[in-house]
Amino acid sequence: YRCGNPNPALLGSSFQIALETKDLQYMNERDYAKEEKDNVVFYHQGEALSQVSCKRFDFDARVYDFYLLKNSTYGTCEDNSSGYEYYNANGENVFGKTFSSASSFSKYGYAIVSEDGKKYYLINKKGEVASAFYDGIHITKNGYYSTEKDGLEGLMDSTGKEIFPCQYLSLAIAKEDKYQNRRIAKVELENQQLALYQVATKKEIVRYSKSQDISFYEFYIKVTDGDKLQYYSYTTGKLIFEE
Repeated sequence: YRCGNPNPALLGSSFQIALETKDLQYMNERDYAKEEKDNVVFYHQGEALSQVSCKRFDFDARVYDFYLLKNSTYGTCEDNSSGYEYYNANGENVFGKTFSSASSFSKYGYAIVSEDGKKYYLINKKGEVASAFYDGIHITKNGYYSTEKDGLEGLMDSTGKEIFPCQYLSLAIAKEDKYQNRRIAKVELENQQLALYQVATKKEIVRYSKSQDISFYEFYIKVTDGDKLQYYSYTTGKLIFEE
């Protein structure tokens, strides 16, 4: 909210300014945290509950159930080691540990973390390991996670379950759809070859070369190779017809 107010603010249920949001992050209208120099102070209904020293917000992180704080290494905190920690509304380090790398929790309830900056994995809101360990993990559309290991790529679902192992030169969601059986992953293979897979079933639909063009339509996939056209079904992966 900005109308008539130079600073962002949180509106209450009656559309009044309930809380100025400059230098703070909030979970709801009652619970929020505020940066004060090199400290973060936790508030409930405007009353300070607790504070932690030498911490700062990660403003790129979204707040769902936890605040993601990073260690401050400035001023009086210059001897502090870098790292990230998760805090609840009461100002408690919920997992009792510091991560070298961490993301905010997704709306599906998982976050990407690393303790050594080399191996990455997912945790759930209990802090439990929820996936295998990888060299890299990145969230993609619809809650999927692209994974990396030994220079190859794979894919996990929104809960950390592996869909495709890390065995492809590259992997990306090529087509999104509200119907799961129409969500398509494109993978790069050796010898200039590409392939399309149905994400839900992990079934290969078509294999083609980089010289061919792929087009996605409502009910079919078209592969163009010069003057030759082929049409494939999303659901069965079978060749419908060619011309």
